Amino acid sequence: MQRLTARLALVFSLIVLLALGGVVLYAWGHIGQVMEGQVHVSLLERTRLLAAAGRPAFEPSASRALLLEEWSKAAGGRVSLFDTAGLPLPDVGTEPSGTPPSAVVPPEVAQAMTAGEAIVQRFSPPGPEPMVFAAVVVRDVQGRPLGVVRVGVPASAVPQAAGDLRWTLLGTAGIAAVLTILLALLAAWWLSRPFSRLARIAAEGPLEESIYAGGTWEARQLARGLNRMAEQAREMAATVSAEKNRLASILMSLNEALIATDDQGIIQLANPAAERLFGFQAQGAQGLPLIHVVRDYEVAQTLTKGIQEGRPVAAQVELVPDRRMVTIIVTPYQADGKWQAVLLARDLSDLQQTQRMRRDFVANVSHELRTPLAGIAATLDALDAGALEDRAVARQFLANVREEVNRMTRLVEELLELSGLEAGRAQFNVVPISVEEAVRKAATSLSPMAERQGVALRVECPSDLPLVLADQDRLHEVVVNLLHNAIKFSPPDRAVIVLAKAEESHIVVSVIDHGPGIAADRLPYIFERFYKGDPNRSQEGAGLGLSIARHIVELHGGHIWAESEEGQGATFTFTLPRADVARSKA
Repeated sequence: MQRLTARLALVFSLIVLLALGGVVLYAWGHIGQVMEGQVHVSLLERTRLLAAAGRPAFEPSASRALLLEEWSKAAGGRVSLFDTAGLPLPDVGTEPSGTPPSAVVPPEVAQAMTAGEAIVQRFSPPGPEPMVFAAVVVRDVQGRPLGVVRVGVPASAVPQAAGDLRWTLLGTAGIAAVLTILLALLAAWWLSRPFSRLARIAAEGPLEESIYAGGTWEARQLARGLNRMAEQAREMAATVSAEKNRLASILMSLNEALIATDDQGIIQLANPAAERLFGFQAQGAQGLPLIHVVRDYEVAQTLTKGIQEGRPVAAQVELVPDRRMVTIIVTPYQADGKWQAVLLARDLSDLQQTQRMRRDFVANVSHELRTPLAGIAATLDALDAGALEDRAVARQFLANVREEVNRMTRLVEELLELSGLEAGRAQFNVVPISVEEAVRKAATSLSPMAERQGVALRVECPSDLPLVLADQDRLHEVVVNLLHNAIKFSPPDRAVIVLAKAEESHIVVSVIDHGPGIAADRLPYIFERFYKGDPNRSQEGAGLGLSIARHIVELHGGHIWAESEEGQGATFTFTLPRADVARSKA
């Protein structure tokens, strides 16, 4: 087969190389003509450009020496000017009196005066080599001829350019020849591949792949027979692989932990959920007893019981050391005359946490509603007992009822807002806004409260802070919430400070108070719903403000946290993404 490949490659290479050589020889002979035409066209184009801009050079007071020097550099050749009689113009000022240096009109100038432009190759004394001259008539704005501008370059530029192009052509042809040989080898290998496959299959014996054989009828027939055998083998392998992949996909997608064992409790298979629940690696666990991997006696006992009794067994187990409650279901089955088992485990921690949160939520809402409802009931009893007759007292009682109703309304509104934020239903109008403006607006709205408390409000925000991407109303709500808490818990004659600074990708805003601070054991819970720093003290609010602030900040792509030492005040800090950084990433 290697000999066949070499012969095919040699034939292909010779054919392509002969064709390539013919093309190179043809191009070699015509390059001179082509380059001569290109040089003439380029020279004439440059002369036309000079003629279009050359009117000032024909003014009597023009300094032609400087213009001719600049034009010669720009045109890449010798530039000369001629009057309408075909005689060269002097370099500076008006024409001098006397006979011009040469009374012979150059042929290219004469042709240009007749045809508008001309190009001529000739000898030009005193130079020893021929020159190529291009001449174009210069006209004024009315179309009258002012003279002729001529550009000359050595005629040797044409052979030099042709020689460079020939060498480039030779280099390209050489590269093409190398690539031709490589492609010929590749084509020859590809054409001989069916025969190589037939030979390999005949020599090795096992039929594992389908082949294609071109060439003779016998080779094709043999390939068809071998392919039929290979197709049958592939179909069987595909069926087995599909079943295996389907089973693996089902196991991998299960949220419940699944472990398969033999009759001795040796692990044969485990899915990722089992790895997460029991904290082991499935690959390292295969071949080990279940008790060595899960390290829980009750789980192992439930598996053993199911295998020994040959029936499904269920149990509820508390795992140590994290004390998670897990439901275990063991389902035995027979294989090769022995009982084996599949253990399914479901973590009940999330379900129990949800139930506990629901109970806490109901308890908290009931507690928050009980106080205003009790106040309303007491007020109504007092009104019913005779206070209604006293208009001043009745009016005060109605004001108390209205305050309690407003308190319940705020609670319901905050619950609805928090529910919308947690469920992702809240609408945000995110646009670039100024943090400084939002902070100062919030501070202004709370300044009356600060004055009543005897607390000074100080805003320290640089005026050149970058803009942030945020919803203006939501940002105002966050700052007002933090400032309201800081003022409420600050003692008189102290200050609440709002700081803002820019970091690489975020703007950081901090609200600092000098109140009683927050105990270290309570600090992790202050952003939870209904949490109050001092549960034994009756205070305004339902404990939902910080939870709402946290959700708003996080939905903006930022973070919020608190730092405090008991008796030393507290600092609440949140971050928001910078608008310029977000736009550059987009």
